[in-house]
Amino acid sequence: MTVRVVLFSNTLNHYMQAVSDAFFEQLGDQYAFVENAALDAERRALGWKSAEAPYLKRSSDMTRQELAQLLMESDLVIFGAVPFSLVKPRLKMERLSFFYTERVLKKGDGPLVFLPRWLKYRNVFGSVKHCSLLATGSRCASDFERMGLFSGKRFVWGYFPAVRRLEDRDGLFDDKEPASIVWAGRFIDWKHPELLLHTAKRLREKGLTFRVTMVGGGPLFGEMQELAGKLGLRETVSFTGPVSPEAVRGYMEGSEIFVHTAGRDEGWGVVLQEAMNALCAPVVKRDMGAAECLIEDNVNGRFYRDEQELAVILEELLTNREKTRTMALKGLDGLEELWNPETAVSRFLETARAMEQGKALPVYGDGPMKRL
Repeated sequence: MTVRVVLFSNTLNHYMQAVSDAFFEQLGDQYAFVENAALDAERRALGWKSAEAPYLKRSSDMTRQELAQLLMESDLVIFGAVPFSLVKPRLKMERLSFFYTERVLKKGDGPLVFLPRWLKYRNVFGSVKHCSLLATGSRCASDFERMGLFSGKRFVWGYFPAVRRLEDRDGLFDDKEPASIVWAGRFIDWKHPELLLHTAKRLREKGLTFRVTMVGGGPLFGEMQELAGKLGLRETVSFTGPVSPEAVRGYMEGSEIFVHTAGRDEGWGVVLQEAMNALCAPVVKRDMGAAECLIEDNVNGRFYRDEQELAVILEELLTNREKTRTMALKGLDGLEELWNPETAVSRFLETARAMEQGKALPVYGDGPMKRL
């Protein structure tokens, strides 16, 4: 049974297109992606593009009435970046819907943060029976559990950039620069790029030889360059400045270890998947959104809590290339077998069809559409 699926999100960028292509492959013209925002200037400067595709619709080309009609008449709607005022009529009619979101308590869960969000989401979803949660990130579902929402209707979800299938894995790893670390992202305060610089200083003081490449730009870029100089790291750390997504991939393919320094503020972190697909062994904070979805500690990556623990883990990986290789290969296995657009879409459609038909839902032990 074919369903008519509409996904409302921000832009059809390079990591939203892969999952949309997978929907289109299975549903054909019964699938549409509605783009609700234009790419910002910073991302356009980095080479990001809003793709063209046969299933793409732009809200800027539609009237509010046309958007509301599409929301109401579609068999199944996945919505994130769309005003709740447009969605409410559909929810009141109990049409099958999925709310696609990262965690909503990124800034903590004290009363001043929790109560406004509790009121907001209870007002929209409090009495709705046929809307489920696509929980993007390992802590998202628990945020809504605290609010008493989506009980029995919470599913593991995420972002699903295209996964490149690598034939010569060992050859790619052998070609990487030994003892090399890559960091990639925007140089902003909550991404904490300074954490890696301070850790690099610790490792240098222990006599380790290694290279760090920090990829990207942002408000703190100059400050981080200055900090690297003050810490005596000019020969150890290099800064690329803003580069295209393809160039980011190149730096990852040349590096053995990927370090991510954001914590709970990172709702998901597609850059982690990109690094794992480039055969980097990932070292991340446990509370970043994608971490516990994609990584099993000490199997296909490592979790750390603070600078001291990060230094210990990096020393181990920098001095044990075979362990680093094994983790990187395991990480790639997880993407190819489970965390990819094709698997996510197949599982989603199987679950949605079961809901439509009133049948028992499929049970997945791990990965996309695991019930929470």
